[in-house]
Amino acid sequence: FQLNSSRFEFTSGQWGIGPKAGLETRWNLAWGFRLIANGDLSVLCSFYNLHHEYADSISEPAEQLSHASMESRESFRELTPILGAMLGLDWAGCFCHLHMNFTVGYEYQYWGSINHVRRNYVQSLPGETFDMRGDLQMQGLTASMKFDF
Repeated sequence: FQLNSSRFEFTSGQWGIGPKAGLETRWNLAWGFRLIANGDLSVLCSFYNLHHEYADSISEPAEQLSHASMESRESFRELTPILGAMLGLDWAGCFCHLHMNFTVGYEYQYWGSINHVRRNYVQSLPGETFDMRGDLQMQGLTASMKFDF
């Protein structure tokens, strides 16, 4: 079999509810600066609504052109682990009843098994789909400014 063209559409809706536990630490350095290190763990009961559509054009060995299409809808729930961590610097100060706080840090988040795209491999098993079960990882620099009065 030879795949000539393929069209794929996927829609995913996910929401969840669950407990979150974490630790926030601040160590005073000097002149209002503090070292911060935060970590948390969540376990969500996630509810998914998925919709997939495929349309493939395949050449068979006998030079015949065939078209395959498929649509599926799926709803399920599962436990989703979420890890978060942040390491950075913080500065706080008070000026005439105005409290200011500046934070800069490196943040990391890991969402386990959040991607449930079902992929169809027509060349090997026409009509069969496989759950990709991909994880999501996000990381980067985070900066925030707060003013309280």
